[in-house]
Amino acid sequence: MAQGAPKPPAETTLASYKLVIITNDNFKSSGNKGGTPDSAFDCMLMYKKYLDIGGMVWMFGLNNFSRTFGTKKWYPATQFTPPIFQEMASNYFHVLQIYSEAWDFGEPGNPKRNENFMGVAPYGAPELELPDCEIDTSKLIYYQDYPDTGTQIMYYNYIPGVNVLALDVAKATRVYSFVSYLGEASEMQGRPVGLVTIGPAGGRKPIYKCAEFCFPLFPLKAQQAEEMMEKMIKRFFMVPLNP
Repeated sequence: MAQGAPKPPAETTLASYKLVIITNDNFKSSGNKGGTPDSAFDCMLMYKKYLDIGGMVWMFGLNNFSRTFGTKKWYPATQFTPPIFQEMASNYFHVLQIYSEAWDFGEPGNPKRNENFMGVAPYGAPELELPDCEIDTSKLIYYQDYPDTGTQIMYYNYIPGVNVLALDVAKATRVYSFVSYLGEASEMQGRPVGLVTIGPAGGRKPIYKCAEFCFPLFPLKAQQAEEMMEKMIKRFFMVPLNP
């Protein structure tokens, strides 16, 4: 299901699906693309209720829990707002912190424009081998288009705004790492950008499953994205989710 509706999905709608995939390819925080802060809160609260009855949620995109784009720093999950975002990140997805790179909108050639993200590399030895995924540069001219203002941003070969994660390794498993066109010269290179986790902790039931990929789906090369989606969906329905 695509993220961005002004109203959250109904409980009965979510409950009819075993797996819910949330895509958030814009720079606004999850639940708030085209909506309001209240709708973001309501959406996240509904996803929490869905997980509590044993659902499976895969969040996919930019700023899934907090809008941090444009400021170069680490953001602890304990500081995410509203509180439901903090609870979901910390207690369900087991994200400790996210790191945002600094970037500035502007014309090509602006030294603050540092489009960095060129793809992801699988991490570890999961039971289903995930593919490398790369940016399809032919899609980037269409990636950030704002018809209401007539603004269109061209990214050329790479995109900005992809956060990296610090995760609780005792409870979550990294499955993808950031690939920068700068290689080891980038502080983002090799850091976690995809995780899977299974819960709940503390002996509560029923069991839910989560994944967060903090990079967008649309700009990826189609064949690679399809293979990744197919293998991840199979992984969700395996027991356990973590290797």
